[in-house]
Amino acid sequence: LATSSGYSDANGIGDFYYQPPTGALSLCTQNIPEPAVSIAQSDSPNKHFIVLNWYGTSSSTLSIPNNYTVGEDNDGTSITNNIAFNPDLVWIKSMANAHNNVLIINTIGDLKKIYSYATISYIGGGMGNTGLHNILETCIFNNPTIIGKNYDKFIESKELVELEGVISVNNYEDFKKSLNKLINDKVYVKKIKKIISEYMNRNLGALSIINKET
Repeated sequence: LATSSGYSDANGIGDFYYQPPTGALSLCTQNIPEPAVSIAQSDSPNKHFIVLNWYGTSSSTLSIPNNYTVGEDNDGTSITNNIAFNPDLVWIKSMANAHNNVLIINTIGDLKKIYSYATISYIGGGMGNTGLHNILETCIFNNPTIIGKNYDKFIESKELVELEGVISVNNYEDFKKSLNKLINDKVYVKKIKKIISEYMNRNLGALSIINKET
């Protein structure tokens, strides 16, 4: 039976039989660094993460300015919720049901992960002249996708619209009609998913082809 030899890790913690490698740390709570959000009163977690109840209406707004106060408005029926940070992610949901979840993100590079949770995607940029955003990030998950009318400069969008795998709309009425069909017509959705899946599979390995040609 081996006994300890008095060796410790880089922080002087532990009693090991063999000398740990230089710089190695043992797996224990003492070696966990201080979290960025502490529980000290001077650095309340509410300054970094908070749940706000909004008792507004569909026509009212909730502002989130850069200071920290929580309290009732003068009328006593709605809440003014101000927080001490500018959020990068806001999750809005109804307290009365499990539907109508809305995610508002203010970060770069996260959409490709968030699209995996979607059932229908609308990709912006196609109604104006700034340029359509990347549709492949959502198509890789075979999500039925709606885009605006200006997509001719983007080959994958052009091809998928021609294949009827991506829906292009010209205005709000087009969007509403297309969205309702995607929500209510499961056979139509299944057809679109199949078109997108086959298109994506046909075009796998593009980087290898480009490397060979160059």
